[in-house]
Amino acid sequence: MMPQPISDIDGQWIEREFATVDLSDDRLTGRFLDVAKSLAASPEKPIGQACGSKARLKGAYRLFGNENFDVSEMLTSHYSETSKRYSGEKTVLVIQDTSQIDYSGHKKTTGIGGLGRENTDGDRSIFFHPALALTTEGTPLGLVSYRSYTRTSPETGDREARRKKRLSKKLSEKESARWIDALEETASNIDLSKHRVINIADRECDSYAFMVAAMQKGMSFIVRSKGDRHIELPSGNLENIKVALRSQDSQATLTLEVSNNNGTEARTVLAEVKFTTAKLPVPVLASKLDLIDRPKVEKISIVLVEEIGTKAKKPVSWLLITDLPISNIKDAIQVVEWYRLRWSIEIYFKILKSGCRIEDCRLQSFDKLNRYIALKAVIAFRIFYLSRVSRANPDIKCTAILPDLEWRALYMRANRTNKLPKEPPTILEAVTMIARLGGYQARKGDPPPGPIVMWRGWSVLTEALETLKIMGGSG
Repeated sequence: MMPQPISDIDGQWIEREFATVDLSDDRLTGRFLDVAKSLAASPEKPIGQACGSKARLKGAYRLFGNENFDVSEMLTSHYSETSKRYSGEKTVLVIQDTSQIDYSGHKKTTGIGGLGRENTDGDRSIFFHPALALTTEGTPLGLVSYRSYTRTSPETGDREARRKKRLSKKLSEKESARWIDALEETASNIDLSKHRVINIADRECDSYAFMVAAMQKGMSFIVRSKGDRHIELPSGNLENIKVALRSQDSQATLTLEVSNNNGTEARTVLAEVKFTTAKLPVPVLASKLDLIDRPKVEKISIVLVEEIGTKAKKPVSWLLITDLPISNIKDAIQVVEWYRLRWSIEIYFKILKSGCRIEDCRLQSFDKLNRYIALKAVIAFRIFYLSRVSRANPDIKCTAILPDLEWRALYMRANRTNKLPKEPPTILEAVTMIARLGGYQARKGDPPPGPIVMWRGWSVLTEALETLKIMGGSG
């Protein structure tokens, strides 16, 4: 995949990413672009500091409070640019997950409910459920679906009563419908006649309804199983899915680098791999989930990955269900490698919360926060992309992602010199310089720079570029 220019210090990236945004008022659209540029140039700063003046801060507050600022209008433009980034990809991986954005300390914020289903007083949050597109090598391409919601109607009764009430609901009435809603939006944003889409999700998404919906839309899935379902073996017997796999002999061992939930650390794991094919029986509750007229999940593939020879408190144990055909161990390992990329969305959430600091925002209503989060969600993708693009295209000249003035400012600031090289640095060299500005040591054997040092370095580069502009640039 050839990278697209990603810089937004001078606003070029923002103008391209939101080229089709039309908020039905030229002044409002212009204000949106101005605010987006400010927040993108200083992603870790609060609105006031990023805007830089009282007048621009006032304009930002008016923007996020304006009902004509339609989040879907902004996201449609982003989806269009995302499609350009995956245009050359035969297979696109789409990672779904939900993250809780905690506003419990913001007592004056209205229109949002709690983290839990009981809506405890003072316990406030917004739930953010994106679908992030990746290449099969793990380079982020952009969002292909966006959902946000809050729990404003608390559940009543004891735990068992609440469980029975949830079971009685139709699929469309359940909170878990967000997984299928995101599938449908993904299908509407990606041309499935040109791209194979593989949806990847963790245990919360282990549902028969999700698998049926993916098949109905012509997409594939890799879902981590909860481990409490039954499968029909070739013999016709029903057996617990995990018991059936564990009874087999190990078919291969695999060395994995497994990240923690925050995506910043990893440990080396030795695991055994087993796989089989089976039928997935229709759940008893299928008739209550609006599934009667939908296709059934017939043949599936199952891969079990379990850590061996370890004293870890929580050893790796993945039970993966997929509709992808697996006929040999190579196919099974490919499914495991693709599932490992699910951790990319954990890194994305960390960028959004720790880098873009969305939980510090003091906008005092759900609607205002929702507009702010949606804009920051696109900016967080940009930071993630920048931290990964050098791995896919290390030897391309950095002018593919940085305009002339910016790579020159970067080179002079990182190397403390006013002498420029005859040729621009490569993408890998430029990204390493940005990371060094953020505290990356770049020692031999160090892992590639992560998003934390990237957004720190980006802020330093922003200031260096502003100084260079004041001085008249560099020839």
